[in-house]
Amino acid sequence: MNKFLDDLGKILTELAKSDLLAIQKEIEAYNAQLNKEADSIEEIKLLLETIAKIRNTSMDMELKINETQEQFRVLKMYKYPVDNQDQDAVDHIAQNWAELLESADRKD
Repeated sequence: MNKFLDDLGKILTELAKSDLLAIQKEIEAYNAQLNKEADSIEEIKLLLETIAKIRNTSMDMELKINETQEQFRVLKMYKYPVDNQDQDAVDHIAQNWAELLESADRKD
C-alpha cells in the first residue's frame, strides 16, 4: 500500500508542477505583452487585444489556479514532500494573477 501512495504522490506532484509552470508561463507572457511599448496603431491594437484576452480568460485562469493550489494542498495534507520553491510559487500565484489583472486595467 505504501508503494501505491508513493507512486500516487509522484504522479500528483508531476501534474501539480506541470500545471503551476503552465500558469506561470501564461502570466509571464501576458506581462511581457502588457509591458511592451505601444508606439504605433498596430502595437496599440495588440495591446488592447492582450487586455481583452486577459479579461476573457480571467475565470478560467482563476479555476486553474484554484485547482493547482488544491493539488499542492493535498500533497501537503498527506505529508508528501514538496519543493519549497514550488510551494512558494503556488502560494503567490493567485496574487500574481490579481496583479496582472490590475495592470491590465491600468493599461486600458
